[in-house]
Amino acid sequence: MPFSPCDEIALRTKFSPVAALPCLMLQAVLLTAVFLYSIWRALSKHIPSANAPPLVDLTEKEIFTDPQKAYRRALADHGPIIAVRRKGRLEYIVDESLKASVLTTDGDFSFEGGTTTILNLHYFLAIFPSWVSDLEDTVQNGINARLENVVEQIFPIFVKRTEDIMHRHQGQPIDMFEHAHASIAEAMTVLILGEGYVNEINIALVTAVAAEIAILTGIYQNTSIFARSMPVLWRIFTWFRVMMYSVSYRFLGHLGPVVWRELRGKTWRPDPTIQKEDDWDNGNVTLLAYFACKHADPDTGEVTVLSVVKVIVILLGIVFASVHQSASVVVWVVFKLATSPEYLDSIRQEMKEYVNPETGNISLSCIYRVLKGANHLNAFIREVMRTKGDTLMPYRSTTHNMLLANYAIPHGLLLLSLAMLSNESVDYHGMDAHIFCPERWSGQNAKPAVMTSPSYLPFGLGRWACPGRFLAIMEIKMMVWSMVARATPILQDSMYEVICRDLGSSDRGKPNAGGVRLILTGAMVSDTQT
Repeated sequence: MPFSPCDEIALRTKFSPVAALPCLMLQAVLLTAVFLYSIWRALSKHIPSANAPPLVDLTEKEIFTDPQKAYRRALADHGPIIAVRRKGRLEYIVDESLKASVLTTDGDFSFEGGTTTILNLHYFLAIFPSWVSDLEDTVQNGINARLENVVEQIFPIFVKRTEDIMHRHQGQPIDMFEHAHASIAEAMTVLILGEGYVNEINIALVTAVAAEIAILTGIYQNTSIFARSMPVLWRIFTWFRVMMYSVSYRFLGHLGPVVWRELRGKTWRPDPTIQKEDDWDNGNVTLLAYFACKHADPDTGEVTVLSVVKVIVILLGIVFASVHQSASVVVWVVFKLATSPEYLDSIRQEMKEYVNPETGNISLSCIYRVLKGANHLNAFIREVMRTKGDTLMPYRSTTHNMLLANYAIPHGLLLLSLAMLSNESVDYHGMDAHIFCPERWSGQNAKPAVMTSPSYLPFGLGRWACPGRFLAIMEIKMMVWSMVARATPILQDSMYEVICRDLGSSDRGKPNAGGVRLILTGAMVSDTQT
């Protein structure tokens, strides 16, 4: 795993007594949630129906080493829906014929229940039923509504960090995963807390929180013998270690007082139209300000202690989704660009008029519009997302007992789509569907990387398609432009390895960035052929 629990960073920070109350309250709330949810699950255990989907016995080796082949064969032999026991859970896998109905019929199939269960975050819903909806609201109204200003605000961060890392390493290999994490963590620190709180300790803490939540969600579960052999016990142990120790005590001990002071230290004007640009101080406002106005008491303008706890829980989800997941995809894109240098010229050509040929500096004027119109880079990113190896995703859970394809499906069961059947379908993408070909998204077939469809599932489908995809794609573009404007990425030893091949949790396949280094040579946009 790229990060272990960041105890060294936490030990360098002082635990403030001011943070004790919200931290203790959060621990009590989460303990209560775990207890109540465990009782509910025990009482609601079902006995498999005689009309249940066929239970396919896949070996551990098949699940952990070649899941795509195993699931594809099982669905071909027993489809359109199969049951598989994996990681201590019974899961139902559906084929293409059921995918659209499962992913778009929200009344029967719950995004919140399925996603939080697969990510081992379902305990939150026991005490915060609106947690997922609150996350979506924060992204839609706190970020997407002012995305143009957000991009202008954070793009200099990516440029400066790339300049710094090139200056420090002077052509020596860099850890791309670490660079991507640090850059996106700083950007999110600015968006969440404000520029006044940007320092290396806070950035490291945000990075570490994202890494710890990633561990909790099972992304690295396949690399642990303990997790593979005793998945239920591993989930319980990891949940308490991460939430009660790493997050609640270590990290909130430092960031907790910041959130407390910002939300409780002043009165706020509740305003349901806060997403309007005029009320955002020219777009340079923090997510904490958005939370404060959203949760402030209409009469007193104060934010209650319980609301502070709720905001902290929402922030944990925001940090994980925006930092770790985005950084993982950035690594995919940059590594693929390093192994496909034939696409560099076209990507550089469309950015050439915005780059100083002498210094490599990128003009910040209209940067959002320019990045949005970077069609060659967009096509490259979309093709990387399509071909990077997603297996089981998106996720849903049943909201009631039902019949699906004439099979009895109990309430609360997980259903997963075999995404590779769509992403690599010859019916959707032609006979060369298995080949990496960004050109397929050019010309009349041009589609933005954020556009979802039944043939393209990296961001999900339907009402619950990932709302953070707009910022994520912009961050990828900012990272790529900041690098290729000044240098050419080259992989050390000219290759990378894909680890964690079982992609059924939030892990969608990830290059082994911890063991592979990237070299940035001195080639610049000015070297592009015209």
